[in-house]
Amino acid sequence: MEIKKKSYTGLSIISVICFLMLWYVCTDVLHLVSSMIMPSPLTVVKSFITKLTSVNPDGGTLFQHIAESLKVALMGFGLGVVIGVPLGITMAWFKTFDMIFKPVFDLIRPIPPIAWIPLIIMWLGIGILPKAVIIFFSAFIPCVINAYAGIKQTSVVHIWVAQTFGGKRSAILRKVAIPTALPSIFTG
Repeated sequence: MEIKKKSYTGLSIISVICFLMLWYVCTDVLHLVSSMIMPSPLTVVKSFITKLTSVNPDGGTLFQHIAESLKVALMGFGLGVVIGVPLGITMAWFKTFDMIFKPVFDLIRPIPPIAWIPLIIMWLGIGILPKAVIIFFSAFIPCVINAYAGIKQTSVVHIWVAQTFGGKRSAILRKVAIPTALPSIFTG
């Protein structure tokens, strides 16, 4: 088994080296492809190193851009989870909320998040907020669906047992339904 793993690793390294050599030969040696269309691997590495340390031409280093992108992604994802999970739980546990929110949610659910981009741009323009809203929709829909499904899949027997022991509806939700639904919620 160890020999197989080593040979796989060796073949992987060799294939990457061959790819880089082919790229270098096609761009720098034979000039088959214009450097405007496909820069050489050396140019890419130099640009990468430059971008790690220099703020030119766009005013930030690579790590600053990564931090900003993470901030937007985590903001959208966090809002999607914070709003989606309680909404899914509430819709699944309370019939009234289900009747109010499910038709609207069922209208929004089949729309892929990427389809919202033109509308979000028209409504919010171009900037950080529209990006966060698209990520919000991407996280919100699965969170609601999985929280809803997890609560709905709570065993009726468990609920009956909790009621038999005198559990109130809110206590049954907190101590029986939500713990039972946690795998589905985390999946969302």
